[in-house]
Amino acid sequence: MVASMILIITIVGILISYIRSLELAEMSRNSSVAINASRSQIEQMKNTDFAQIAANFNNVTYTVPGFNGIGVSYVTTVSTNLIQVTATFCWQQRNGRVVGEDKDLDGAVDAGEDANGNGRLDSP
Repeated sequence: MVASMILIITIVGILISYIRSLELAEMSRNSSVAINASRSQIEQMKNTDFAQIAANFNNVTYTVPGFNGIGVSYVTTVSTNLIQVTATFCWQQRNGRVVGEDKDLDGAVDAGEDANGNGRLDSP
């Protein structure tokens, strides 16, 4: 009886570890997709005429086909010859957890989503 209890506890521990490792693997895959989507958006900005970047990419959403997430690019003019660009991507894991500030994945800052108060959506 004692051996059975030890075996059950051991098996439950192994199963919990296995499930957690699957969740981490999914997070890693999704992070890679999000990073590549954001890099692609920034590359599009690089290939655009400087004077048109703010008009074409400020507060513009982008997606990845077949992926439950949305990205937003922001362009801030620092001076006449300098701009700051930010590309962020938020997504939902299979377990329902949303990674990033855009909890409803609509690409807009809604009430309660801007956790750090900077006026834009952020993600890791």
